[in-house]
Amino acid sequence: MLIEDNDDVRDSLGELLADEGFQVLAASGGRDALAQLSNAKELPGVILLDLMMPQMNGAEFVGELRKNPQWSGIATIVLSADAGIAGKAATLGVSTYVRKPVHLDDLLNALRVQFR
Repeated sequence: MLIEDNDDVRDSLGELLADEGFQVLAASGGRDALAQLSNAKELPGVILLDLMMPQMNGAEFVGELRKNPQWSGIATIVLSADAGIAGKAATLGVSTYVRKPVHLDDLLNALRVQFR
């Protein structure tokens, strides 16, 4: 699942990941993602999460994710341009992070680690 509020970034990353063989479920924000997870027949193996989003930011989304026992085990990779991303990722207890602008190799390496 790719959660990104910027349409262009979401579409581009989604296409790149699909070209690499991943099935991508895209959400425009945290609330959209929670709704999709609630209705999902199959849960995603990994969530790619933008931290800075309107309405529900990445930290708020992670909080909601952790409240649901079915979802709390889904690996989460944070995407952010924030210089303090390493500390924020550690505080959130997410699997890892990838800096924006996202380089495909960095993203694929992070995903490979999660799918081992």
